[in-house]
Amino acid sequence: MSRYPLFLLLVLLVPSGCASGNVEEGKKFVEFPWPPPKASAQYVIPETYFQDGSGKQVLVKDVDQKICDALTDQGYSERSYFAVPGGFALVTRLEQFDKDGKSKTPPDRWVTDMAPMREFSLGDYIRALFTASPGYYRVIVFIVTPVLFDQTDQKVEREEAMAWLRSGLNSLPDDVGAQEYSESHECTALIYEFKQPAKGTEAEINLPGQLSGLEHLTKAGLLEGIKQQGDSK
Repeated sequence: MSRYPLFLLLVLLVPSGCASGNVEEGKKFVEFPWPPPKASAQYVIPETYFQDGSGKQVLVKDVDQKICDALTDQGYSERSYFAVPGGFALVTRLEQFDKDGKSKTPPDRWVTDMAPMREFSLGDYIRALFTASPGYYRVIVFIVTPVLFDQTDQKVEREEAMAWLRSGLNSLPDDVGAQEYSESHECTALIYEFKQPAKGTEAEINLPGQLSGLEHLTKAGLLEGIKQQGDSK
């Protein structure tokens, strides 16, 4: 079992809605590490899940909306956005889950109540997770892009991770959302699965994960949720 910098998953969290907007002047759409860090599991969501049967052109913002709606329905009220080549990455809050892949019920589901990103202390979060209850934790990253990619084992520097914490966006920029979701686009879910052996110890990333990407998304209720969002439009 490999160890992985814990802060990688801590910096990607921010309260978020599903609306899009313009990036404030002087702000930057922070880039997600590219290629992405090695994940525990992955799953490419079928293109048909994002079609509504109307024949209308699907835009990137439509895909984002369906993912957001599915996340909200399953209690994922916090997420953040980062830039990737040709698209975006949407990252969920770190959550605890049962060994079978189902999300824990609150309050055990979330590591701690977290303040909005601009007021958040990385040190406080790391200390909270360091003393978190033993169990399994995960972060899900949805990457929407027409660009093919692999994954890398390269470690992320602490300074870079702290920059994500300060700079991630709470919604999808308008110019990204207005892009056509073409035949070349794919939505890939990367799951970073952690095991906390005991309080006061460093969490370990499972490589590979104990569950497949399909199992994670199914047990979390997200895959069916995205499909239903497409069917209901």
